[in-house]
Amino acid sequence: MTCHCKVEDLDPVTVVVSYRIKSEQMDAFNLWSKKIAQVANQFPGHQGTNIIPSQAPVSKKSSREITTIFRFNNHLNLAVWEESLQRAEMLEQLQPLIDQVPVYQKYDGVDFWFDLPDHSVKRPAKYKMAILSLFAIYPQILFIPPLLDHWLQGYDRYFVVFISCICTALLMTWVAMPLMARVFDFWLYPEK
Repeated sequence: MTCHCKVEDLDPVTVVVSYRIKSEQMDAFNLWSKKIAQVANQFPGHQGTNIIPSQAPVSKKSSREITTIFRFNNHLNLAVWEESLQRAEMLEQLQPLIDQVPVYQKYDGVDFWFDLPDHSVKRPAKYKMAILSLFAIYPQILFIPPLLDHWLQGYDRYFVVFISCICTALLMTWVAMPLMARVFDFWLYPEK
């Protein structure tokens, strides 16, 4: 069977959903969000879910904004999740908990290593982003060029460096940065 998909269908995707939760429904929403994360985790390509409460002060009577970030390894697996019966059932359970329709935003590849579109959530400090980027890229710079030198003996040095850059960019986008952002989430966003 041949896949007739576009190249961008195979790009990793991050989805950011902003909810306005009724103040009296926060406990129910917290349970719901854990349950939907567990359900989504059973789908192929799911790479994790983060839930970030708003930094804005909240009164007892006002609704509260919550941002949920989840990632899939590609658009095709995201589409399977979005069209699933399990997701539809979970979204039905959400309706009594919210004040307004959730806002969905999708980001491809490197568009979403660190930036959060919701300005009420504090972005990580630049030094933290730089440190994680350094730790992600250092092993690649250390190991990829010698491997390529060995495998591509006799090729022009500029060609080998170019191939090394391609490998590093691909690994940074699809492996290293998503993994680093997920593993060091507690350090990047300590206020969560």
